[in-house]
Amino acid sequence: MANKYGKNGEAVAAFLDEVSATDLAGWRALLDLASSSDELIAAVKAANAAPLPASARSAVYGAALKTFRGLGLGDSGLGTKISTIYSRIDAAARALAVRDALSPEQLRVILAPFVALGFQSVSDAAPAPTEP
Repeated sequence: MANKYGKNGEAVAAFLDEVSATDLAGWRALLDLASSSDELIAAVKAANAAPLPASARSAVYGAALKTFRGLGLGDSGLGTKISTIYSRIDAAARALAVRDALSPEQLRVILAPFVALGFQSVSDAAPAPTEP
């Protein structure tokens, strides 16, 4: 049976389930872990450019947005920082959907804050960094 999120749809769904179960303390911790970098920007661009059927791309985007809205962070006192939380959720969901098209390092950079928070759904998807 095809998944609405594409061939890696089970990974996307498991991740979004974990997002839904994360409390405000978890999101505050994510903000401490989610610094931007040139590597992150490049990895997100790669995830955006990776092939994914339009229907799956739309489903991933819609589910990430719906899940984020369901967190109820509007009254959390985080102000504009909630946009960082949304962008990281969205990027991670898309990266999981196209994970076969990303390098291990690209996937690791996008998923690292969630791995650090203990998300089980991404622990196997984001390999540890390699030593130079």
